[in-house]
Amino acid sequence: DYKLSLKINRKLHIKLKSSAPVITGDNEKDNHLYSKFTDHATAPDLVIYLISNRSGKGFLLKQLRNIDFILLIHDESLAVNIPGITSKLREIDTITAVFNIEGDNLKDKNLKYLP
Repeated sequence: DYKLSLKINRKLHIKLKSSAPVITGDNEKDNHLYSKFTDHATAPDLVIYLISNRSGKGFLLKQLRNIDFILLIHDESLAVNIPGITSKLREIDTITAVFNIEGDNLKDKNLKYLP
């Protein structure tokens, strides 16, 4: 998790930092922790999250079982160049594949846990 966040920070010139994990489940017995890194500092209207999709044998978004990490970009100004970010992420040696996924196309009960 940390190595990936560092590589993304260097490539995209952002400042992802470890933050409180995403916790799913209604009781302590069923809880799963998913690591989360956050960047609030790059731009005033931009927040970037790197969230693990795996916790032990569980998945945050079961529909995306083949995906290890989710990079969420909240951009109120709509100024982010998504194709540019996608191509830069593909240049990182530890990243196998990059997909642009619209949140509206996903149907998963755990979407409520995403920031």
